[in-house]
Amino acid sequence: MIGVNWGKWLVAISVLALAGLIIPTLFGHLTLGFIVCISIIALAALVLIIQRPDMGIYLFIALVPFERIPSVNVHGMTLRISQVLLAWLIISLLYRNLTSIRSHFSLFTFHFPLPYTAYLLFIAGFLGSFVSMHDYTRGIQVLAFIIFTSLSLWVLPELITAKQQLDKVTKIILAISTLLLIFGIYQFVGDAFGLPILATGLRDGYTSRVFGFARIHATELEPLYFANYLILPFTLALTFYLKKIGVLSKYLVWFMILCGIVFLLTLARGAYLGLFVSLIVVIAYNFKAFSAKRNLWMMLVILLSVIVGVAALLSISNFHGVYIGETIRHFLHLGNDFSAQERVSRYGDAFRAIQSHPIFGLGVGNFGPWLAGYPTSTPASGWLIVNNETLEILAETGIVGLLLSLVGVVGLLWRSVKAIHVVKDEYLKGVMIALFAALVGTLVQYQTFSVLYIMQIWVLAGLVFATQQIIFRQVISGK
Repeated sequence: MIGVNWGKWLVAISVLALAGLIIPTLFGHLTLGFIVCISIIALAALVLIIQRPDMGIYLFIALVPFERIPSVNVHGMTLRISQVLLAWLIISLLYRNLTSIRSHFSLFTFHFPLPYTAYLLFIAGFLGSFVSMHDYTRGIQVLAFIIFTSLSLWVLPELITAKQQLDKVTKIILAISTLLLIFGIYQFVGDAFGLPILATGLRDGYTSRVFGFARIHATELEPLYFANYLILPFTLALTFYLKKIGVLSKYLVWFMILCGIVFLLTLARGAYLGLFVSLIVVIAYNFKAFSAKRNLWMMLVILLSVIVGVAALLSISNFHGVYIGETIRHFLHLGNDFSAQERVSRYGDAFRAIQSHPIFGLGVGNFGPWLAGYPTSTPASGWLIVNNETLEILAETGIVGLLLSLVGVVGLLWRSVKAIHVVKDEYLKGVMIALFAALVGTLVQYQTFSVLYIMQIWVLAGLVFATQQIIFRQVISGK
C-alpha cells in the first residue's frame, strides 16, 4: 500500500463501516450491524498496522488503560481494544519476519536474548504445574491468557527500537494519562452531584455508597488497576521534571498535582505503597537535583496542592460521619476491615496449598477451584484469588515455578540497573530510571493483589526491555 492516500483510505473505511452498521439495522438486526461495523474497522486496523507497525504500537500504548470502557463481552469473556491491537501487532511482526530475509530476529529461530530465555523459563514453570493439576480447563484458560498478554514483552522491544519512538511513547503515556485523570475527576464530581453510573462510568461498588465519595477508576476495571497504571506516568513526570528533559516543566508540575489528587482518591492501599517505593527509587537516582532548594520548594508546593485538592473534592462529597469512620478502618484498623480480613484468610489458604503441593503446586489457575472443592462450574462471584502474587505463584506452580519466575524478574531488574549505569544519553537515562522505578513499585504492589494476565503490567515490562535494548545498542555503537 505504498503511495496510498491514507486520508481517502480512512474515509472509505469509515463509509464502509457506517454502511455495515446501518444496512443490517434497517432490517432489524442492530447486533449484526455492530458486528459488521466493528469487523470492518478491525480488519482495516490490521491492514494499517501491517503497513505501519509503528502506528500500531502508538495506538496500543494509548489504549492499554481502556480496560473496561470501552469493552464488550463475548461468550463470557471481556474483549478489549488493546487485546485486538496486540493480536494485530503479533501478526504484523510475524508477517515482517516471514517476508524479510534481513530481519535481525525471528520468532521461529532458537537465538534468544537473555530476557527471552528467562521468559521461556518462566512459562516452563507454569507448564510444570500441569503435573499436579486437577482442573485442566481452568489451567489451560489461565495459561493462555498469561501467554497472550505477556507477548507484549516480545512485541514492544521488536517494534520500539529507536530513541525517537520511545520519546513518542512517553508523550503518549503522559497525554493519555492526563485525559484519564480529567475523566477521573469528572467521575468523582459527577457521583458527588448524583449522576447515575451510566453517566459516570463508575462500577456500582465504587460509588459514594461505601465511603461517602467515589473511588476513582476511570476506564479501568478497579481502582487498584488504575492506581497501578498511574505509577508509570507519575515516575516519568517526576524524573523529567528533575532532569529538565522531555516535557515543559509547568505541565509536569500540574500533571503531578492532578495525578496525586486522583491517585489518593483511588483509595488503593497497595498502590500507595507501590508509588512510595517508586518515588524513593526516582529520588535516589536524582538526589542531587531533588535536594536543590528550588526543587524542594516545588515538591512541597505539589504536596500541599494535592492535599488542598483532595480536601476540596471531599468537601463537595458526602464524606462525613459514618463514612469517616469507615475510611479510618480501611487504613488503620485493618483487624476490623473486611477486605483485610479476607486477604489474611486467603494467605492462610495459600500456605495450606503450598504445604500440600510444594514442588509443582496446585496447577496454574487452580487455587480458586481447589479452595472451592473443584466444583463443576464457575461460581457466580468468580474464583477466589490469593491477593499476593508471590504466594499465588508458589501455591499454583510450587517452588519450581516461583524460582523460574524469579529468574525473569531479577534478570529484568539487573539489566535495568546496568542500563542506567552505562547510558550516556540523559533522556534515555531518565526514561530508564522512571521505568525501573515503576517496575519496582509494581512488584511491591503485587504483594497485595494477584492477577498475572494484566495487560498494562506486561506492557510496562516490555517497555523496560525495549529501553534496555535501545541503550545497549547505543553503547555498543559508541554513539
